[in-house]
Amino acid sequence: MPDIDRSGDRGFENAAKAVAAHFEPLFEMNKGIAEFLRDDRAAATKSLCNALKQLTDPNTKFEPKASYVLVLDSTLNKVSPPGELPGDVAILINLWRMGAFTQAGLEAELAKVDAEKATTWLAQFISHQPT
Repeated sequence: MPDIDRSGDRGFENAAKAVAAHFEPLFEMNKGIAEFLRDDRAAATKSLCNALKQLTDPNTKFEPKASYVLVLDSTLNKVSPPGELPGDVAILINLWRMGAFTQAGLEAELAKVDAEKATTWLAQFISHQPT
């Protein structure tokens, strides 16, 4: 997969428009990833936290299950589809990879989502985290 163009591509603009129009939170997750790749960690964290809040709100109309999500790879320079992964879990992994919380924090958050699957998710991503 080639490196991401960080200069202001159309994908980022489309994600920003989708968020402004109150589209699904997965658009905001994508916007947050794009912001991170453009070296704006504060905006990226805010976007990902907003998306997570929308997905976890008890009155949400959005479903965390998505057909396709993106996760920052361990180099923090590009993204990849991790296979079947709920949107809220992808957001948590991305926040962790961005340094928003520790591995222990990630473990606790994933256990809140699904205690039985948390170990599998951790194994999938912890081994690929840079030190």
